[in-house]
Amino acid sequence: MKAKGYGMEFETNKWAQLLAKDYAQYEFYTGVLEDKPERIPKYGNKKSFHGGQALKKGKKSDTMVSEVAKKFDEIYNWLMGAWSGSGRNANNRDILNVIAEYSRFLGNPQSRNRLRNTVQAVVRNPILRGDYGDNSEATAEKKGFNRLMIATGTFFDNIKALVIRRGR
Repeated sequence: MKAKGYGMEFETNKWAQLLAKDYAQYEFYTGVLEDKPERIPKYGNKKSFHGGQALKKGKKSDTMVSEVAKKFDEIYNWLMGAWSGSGRNANNRDILNVIAEYSRFLGNPQSRNRLRNTVQAVVRNPILRGDYGDNSEATAEKKGFNRLMIATGTFFDNIKALVIRRGR
């Protein structure tokens, strides 16, 4: 069966191949893309941070954000777990938002920042929602709030996304 429209003709049994080619034009990267030193928290000094609290930042520590990311990933699988749709993230609306935003992006490549932010949200939002659980009672008491993987926010703020066209 053939379909005609907008001066083009193509076979309908190749639609999936045509769509796959369009959708495979770009790659997404998310995680800690630029390594920086973690900051030592100033316990007792809180600030407002992404709808909750975090501790104010002190001096730079000897620990890099990538080390913190690796440790958290080994324990909580925060990086791929958000994309896998497993566990508490089984109906992750953020992934559906990426698909919708990517479709819009293919029609308007100037909206790259919107797509980048949407991809970034897949990994960041489960942390903000508390999908990975709570701090221990002692840690929550020491911090003055209970937000797992957020102390000063340095780790969280360094979770970024990148959208790159393949072959470039």
